Amino acid sequence: MSEYKIMIADAKKRINLGSKMIKTRHGEMECAVKGEGPPVLIAHGNGGGYDQGLELAELYTSGEFKIIAPSRFGYLNTPLPAGMNATPKAQADAYVSLLDELEIPKAVILAVSDGGPSALQFAIRHPERCEGLIMVAAKSSPPPKDTWLQAILFNSVLRTDYLYWKMTYKHRSLMLSVFGIPKEVQDKFTDDDKRMVMAVVDLMNPISYRKRGIFNDRKWMNNKTLRPEDYPLHDIKVPTLVVHAVDDSLQPLFHGEYTASNIPGAHFLKLESGGHFSAGRVEEVRTGITAFLNKIYGI
Repeated sequence: MSEYKIMIADAKKRINLGSKMIKTRHGEMECAVKGEGPPVLIAHGNGGGYDQGLELAELYTSGEFKIIAPSRFGYLNTPLPAGMNATPKAQADAYVSLLDELEIPKAVILAVSDGGPSALQFAIRHPERCEGLIMVAAKSSPPPKDTWLQAILFNSVLRTDYLYWKMTYKHRSLMLSVFGIPKEVQDKFTDDDKRMVMAVVDLMNPISYRKRGIFNDRKWMNNKTLRPEDYPLHDIKVPTLVVHAVDDSLQPLFHGEYTASNIPGAHFLKLESGGHFSAGRVEEVRTGITAFLNKIYGI
């Protein structure tokens, strides 16, 4: 069996063993729950799922918390709602239904990348269930047009399992550039940085298990749908931490600046380098997030 077929077979087994399906009043949702302590709900990024959520939680939190990692609409085994209902607002409502089934009254929500809009809606629509908001390299406003590399990614690479696998394993530097990590950041990678970044990128295999979610995110996160009137950030009253790198080329810095400047009292941890995955700055990010969580939960 080829290297590709072995990897895909192993990935499919891993995906189906690490989570459970939970019936909620907003439909079934795939979720993994890990750890003990105060709850942190993870809103994963584009190309993710519960597995990416767990990986991100391990990177950015100290391990003293109960991690709730759902697969957002269309990712892995979570279905897309029928009709036009797979919006970030609907996803925020579904988070509440999930917390109800898990008997968790309130949680801090930690959003990464395209998990941002649903996390913002959770804080806006359900402040009584939201202990706090953490936005890490997270989208909050209309994105710029795709670069030519991003256009290739969405129009071809993310549509076939083999092509995505080949690009991630044979053209890693190019793929990391597309994923928001500039070449100058890659050149300074430590071995730990390489393992961390590639773990997140490799988890996206097989891409077909995530394709519905990827393109649903694209549908609801553009100039027509990420309008300020639909995301009244000034209404968010919960404690908020924004983390964003200056050189993030996937979710540019203006997202973090916009979030931090429009949510009253938001704290902004601006990283001078690290790209989309905070490479080389993970310990700094983890320390900041852990301190923020400890303050909220009185630890």
